[in-house]
Amino acid sequence: MSNFRIGETVKYSFVTRAGELCEAIVEVQEFKMHEPDQKPIAKVKFKESVSDNTGNGFFEYMARIGGSMWASAEYLFPMISKE
Repeated sequence: MSNFRIGETVKYSFVTRAGELCEAIVEVQEFKMHEPDQKPIAKVKFKESVSDNTGNGFFEYMARIGGSMWASAEYLFPMISKE
């Protein structure tokens, strides 16, 4: 279903229709298939907002409260270490 493991820290990143980057550091909590289209989705817990261009501060808010939500797994990317 996904190359990520439960508990793994990954990037949740996408570009808005306006061409703005939205990116957060999240922890994978659960995986399942989205029923109508059978695409993988992941429940993620926000740890840090990197770039919040949501228009309403949603990523900042979710990171501040440690909120969780379901997200398409296609927008999850591995963390690149800076060694």
